[in-house]
Amino acid sequence: MPGGLADHTVLLAQRLTANRRVEVLTSLGAEPGVGLRVSATVGSWSDSAGLLRQFDTLPREAAIVWQYVPHMYGRGGINRSLPKVMAALRGAGRHQIVIAHEIMAPLSWRPRLLWCAWNHRWQWRCIRAVADQLAISTERWVEHWMTREPRIAPKLSLLPSPSNVPSVTVSEGHREAWRQRFGWPPEMRVLAHFGSGAAGKQVDWIYRAWEAAESELGPMALVIAGGRPDPAPPESRQSRYRFLGHLPAAELAEMLRAVDVLALPFVDGVSERRGSFMAGLEAGVSVATTLGHSTGTTLRNADFLAATAEDDLGGYCDQVRHLLQDEPRRRALAARGQAAYRKNYSWDVVTRRLEGLIDSPPSVDAGPATVATVSK
Repeated sequence: MPGGLADHTVLLAQRLTANRRVEVLTSLGAEPGVGLRVSATVGSWSDSAGLLRQFDTLPREAAIVWQYVPHMYGRGGINRSLPKVMAALRGAGRHQIVIAHEIMAPLSWRPRLLWCAWNHRWQWRCIRAVADQLAISTERWVEHWMTREPRIAPKLSLLPSPSNVPSVTVSEGHREAWRQRFGWPPEMRVLAHFGSGAAGKQVDWIYRAWEAAESELGPMALVIAGGRPDPAPPESRQSRYRFLGHLPAAELAEMLRAVDVLALPFVDGVSERRGSFMAGLEAGVSVATTLGHSTGTTLRNADFLAATAEDDLGGYCDQVRHLLQDEPRRRALAARGQAAYRKNYSWDVVTRRLEGLIDSPPSVDAGPATVATVSK
């Protein structure tokens, strides 16, 4: 993407460099990550011959790790050349691991969207046939494909997307000092959200939950970081609202360590690929979210998040209000979430899992594997 590599790619590659040589292959003009070998040399991801020439410059024993999000490789998520490149690499005996963060758009009656969704399905069918391993960042999708196509089950594994927000150490009075910046009293309870501002984040649900909590518990604050939300909150609550925009990572981490509840009512339900959710767990803040068609068995049964059904607005408002009212419950939920993150979702955990896939190619090299990480 313009401006540099995605945080996830940079952090993943930096972790892998501890035990092996890593080179990142990406688009022209991308800025290099700190301490990484970056080849920003791809002019077109639809140029099959050009891409194969790029791979020919890499060591034959290199494991190729694809970061797969359809919309990053073509307009509308359509790139019919990419599966052909992967098939050619398989024919040449190259070891390929696909990390699928997104797979396909839902079917639609609108012709253009239907065409895109059909192509996504064709691309994924080709990719899952030629990849050696399919590491998917959402447990629900792993469960779906294991059931739908048992023959590819040996290829499938869950590889969550950990938090891209760094861990920070804060002083004992951090919570109160952070509120003071905005002119709020130290005892003010704060509801927070951060994300892209897209419709799927359901910011209107957050406003409704905020309103419901204030109607019963008195004045509360709301802070939103990231993309500007649409719609904006009511004018009557502007004194208790702050839009912080895109914060530097350290400031975002400080915000998470100061707030009481992180509101994440995803339209499709919480999942392991949601970076904001992972950041909340890692920071030790209680999370109020939703369960939907993207939520797998583990998160549906988890005791470290507060969740309601994706279509239950009233239940979500009640959930947020109860959390803001009950400090002992908030603290217990946050502590369990942080422990679950460290055990199952952290960068240490994800790196070990990916290294296991890298070191188990069809023909295992005697030494530590070289890695070529591919990301648009």
